[in-house]
Amino acid sequence: MELDFEQYVKEKTIKRTLEIEGGFKKEATDRGDYTPSGDFKGTKYGISARAYPDLDIENITQAEAIDIYTRDYWDKVILPCYPIEIQPMLFDMSINHGVKRANELLQRSINVEADGIVGPVTLKEIYKSNLLDLCNERNLFFAEIVAARASQSVYIKGWVSRTKKMAKFTEELFPNLLRHNEKI
Repeated sequence: MELDFEQYVKEKTIKRTLEIEGGFKKEATDRGDYTPSGDFKGTKYGISARAYPDLDIENITQAEAIDIYTRDYWDKVILPCYPIEIQPMLFDMSINHGVKRANELLQRSINVEADGIVGPVTLKEIYKSNLLDLCNERNLFFAEIVAARASQSVYIKGWVSRTKKMAKFTEELFPNLLRHNEKI
């Protein structure tokens, strides 16, 4: 069976995000490792106890993670009209920050009201989106997190590195597609 280009991009992007997220981890200082009720359950493949308090996080399989990635993230954050070169970063942002926040950062990058709801205004302006502006908004968001909660500063280097890894992945996936001579 031959994949179409969009499906190829989706599968490659999900695989790369799984690689970046890695396996099971439990860090006492990572807010995502706790359920909303305070149970310390950890994160695996980017599937956090905070987002999925009823799942057995430690025993999630990679196949289950891919199903969750597709159903709860890719299908909710990636629209067919979005420029393909922003899709990997936007998807990774949705895993890392949630769908609404990823949409807000996308909206900030195209200078529309950042309410996290993709409607007619966002769709009208989506042609303005580009990888560089999306990366800049993501890294600015990391700085905002640290400014609000200094305890999170231990993560900033890793967060920025993640942005760079996804940008490099995107550049390698689309060497001739990036608009505006973007180089991250």
